[in-house]
Amino acid sequence: SCNGDLDISGSVGGDIRCDGDLRIDGSIKGDVECSGDAVIHGSVSGDVHCDGDLTLGETSSRIRVGGDIECGKNCTIYGDASGDVSVDFDLILNGKVSGDLEVGGKVTTI
Repeated sequence: SCNGDLDISGSVGGDIRCDGDLRIDGSIKGDVECSGDAVIHGSVSGDVHCDGDLTLGETSSRIRVGGDIECGKNCTIYGDASGDVSVDFDLILNGKVSGDLEVGGKVTTI
């Protein structure tokens, strides 16, 4: 748990809760929750809940955001996403999107 902005590099086993912006460069095995914006360059094996915008690499399980979801290069979502999703590159999606889907690249569903 953190009461401000948080940057994580490396691997973490357990849930992450941040009252601010969050940046992950690595892997998380647990749920992630933040009250600000989040940037995930890596993987999360758990649910992601973000009150702001989310820039995403790879995640498993459910995603809920208050803002927009921007899918970065080589993005994979294994689960359902709740929020407006923007795909600039390619997205592999194993789930469904509840919100608008803006596609500039290719979306592959599995």
